[in-house]
Amino acid sequence: MNRREFVRSLGAAAPLALAGCGSYADGGGEGVPGDTLSLLDLEYTVTRVAATDTLDVRGDDSDESAPTTRLRAERSTYVVVDLRVENSSGEPQGLPAPSPAPLTATGEIYLSGRDRRVGNRGIGAASVAGPLVREGAATRGYGPRIADLDWSLPPGASVAGWIVFSVAADYDLGENDVVVRIGNAAAEWALRA
Repeated sequence: MNRREFVRSLGAAAPLALAGCGSYADGGGEGVPGDTLSLLDLEYTVTRVAATDTLDVRGDDSDESAPTTRLRAERSTYVVVDLRVENSSGEPQGLPAPSPAPLTATGEIYLSGRDRRVGNRGIGAASVAGPLVREGAATRGYGPRIADLDWSLPPGASVAGWIVFSVAADYDLGENDVVVRIGNAAAEWALRA
């Protein structure tokens, strides 16, 4: 029995029994990186997930000649998630922010274990000051991009950027998900092959 069948079999008790799992009535669901999932009038795509021991960060957003600093993970690993969000509705839509989310954001984004415990908010985003330099190009993160939009996406617009998580060196990506949660609705991308 898959998760949807299980939820249907629980009937009215499903929201209480599976409060940590999200609601498919508002869209969301489960996918893998590359899949686009709808959640509350927004289309989300996790376009890439990469684990690395180092990050190259440029210190100044506006100065392309600013020096690059190499951050090294000590007893940990960085997980870089690229996320794209598109507003296909006719109204402005609030955007979730990397967890811990500011109060002005709608929802949050985090890495979560597969244990499905109620209240499990998983691993919040790491703080990275400046654009990441990858493949020779500096790109801004998802958090600063949505802050520039005041956490609201106009109709027909899209926004994309990276989110960095710092996890224990033995963290098993294959047992975890990238989660976008808005209230009790969630979209989840499994990080296993």
